[in-house]
Amino acid sequence: MGSRRIGFFLFWLLDIWALLYTGKSLFYYVFFIFAVILVMSVLHLILSYFSFSLRTNRSVITAEKNQPFVWKLLPKARNLPVAHARISVTLPDITHKRKPTADYYTSPGFRDTVPVSVEITSPYCGTFPLLVSGIEFSDIFGLWKIKVPPSRYLSQNPVYVSVLPDTSLFLQSELLYDDIVLPVRKTRERAEAVGVREYGRGDSMRSIHWKYSARMGKLHVKEYEIGAKELHLIYLDLTDCRLTGEDAAAAKDYLLCSAASLCRILLKEQVPMTILGYSDTGNGRFSLTNAAQWQGARGYLSRCRFYPDIPSQYKETIANYILSEKSTLTIFSMAVTPGPLSFLTYRAGDYSSVSLCFIPQSGYETEQQRLVHLFADKGIHATLLAPAAPAAQAVPAAAAAPHNTAVPPPDVQARKGAAV
Repeated sequence: MGSRRIGFFLFWLLDIWALLYTGKSLFYYVFFIFAVILVMSVLHLILSYFSFSLRTNRSVITAEKNQPFVWKLLPKARNLPVAHARISVTLPDITHKRKPTADYYTSPGFRDTVPVSVEITSPYCGTFPLLVSGIEFSDIFGLWKIKVPPSRYLSQNPVYVSVLPDTSLFLQSELLYDDIVLPVRKTRERAEAVGVREYGRGDSMRSIHWKYSARMGKLHVKEYEIGAKELHLIYLDLTDCRLTGEDAAAAKDYLLCSAASLCRILLKEQVPMTILGYSDTGNGRFSLTNAAQWQGARGYLSRCRFYPDIPSQYKETIANYILSEKSTLTIFSMAVTPGPLSFLTYRAGDYSSVSLCFIPQSGYETEQQRLVHLFADKGIHATLLAPAAPAAQAVPAAAAAPHNTAVPPPDVQARKGAAV
């Protein structure tokens, strides 16, 4: 566009020189044509600015992990056709590379709405922003362009997409599964023991009848009558991890999907549960008691926000849950220091009902192993989960070109999509 504008003014100056030098009327008419083109281009650019409108079909998007979804932008020319409009879209920045930005070109006719479809696939669950980062107009002759802030046309920008977690992850520990899914710790909510039998392979150590075993010389376990399942608490330590970029997105995805996998298992066992996680906008809890609430639970997990630090008042509330001895508790955490889980050492108490799952952090394996030993010494079943398998796709991508787009100005290379 710059070279075209320079060429336009050079030819115009040449025509002015020829008119002054020769005085022929032909050069006067050429001068007049150049002036009309200049006025028309500026006038068209101004009218396009006021005629253009942009909206989106939704303010919140819900999508499945690793499944493509479409975000539609709806540009419209209300009073005058818009020759060339470029819409720049910034996708979630969860990559070590440059920020993924895609440019979409459109030319809406008089009172026409031309949908621009942005197709995206996210390999990580969570909530990510989709941002219209810029809008640019050029006139019909390609001489001028003007950049307009998106806030002039969009009241909702960015738009957030909530990518739901899947349940493909499984807690890679049989002992952890026994401790969480089949708790036998006696509480006021559980039935009384009705018998004793010899210890067998797979029995939980928590059910061992130590006095009877010492008297008989062999390990024996208590047998309980079938009673009502007790409430299970799942606490998400939403303290932000120390990783950045794609590594951070992958770690958060692992935490949310691990929690979703456990919820799915407990749901099949008909164990009622409550998911707890700090939130500065709500009560930070979701009760999951039947299969009808499963989609709501996935939505709650996908919208969980991570914080640099969790208030001590909230940690005190979680500690009270533990010490009340009314529920078993499973904690998912990305911690590499004891600070985020300090509530587990507030007061002396029975922590045998607590299971602690650490999400592996690349580069902090030694620190996390120390945490496992630290909390294990306090009677908490702590484990460091195995690293997650590599994702099929590394990062989100905008793979589809907008529909019904016009050809951009000749000096602009149109990009139909941007791999994030």
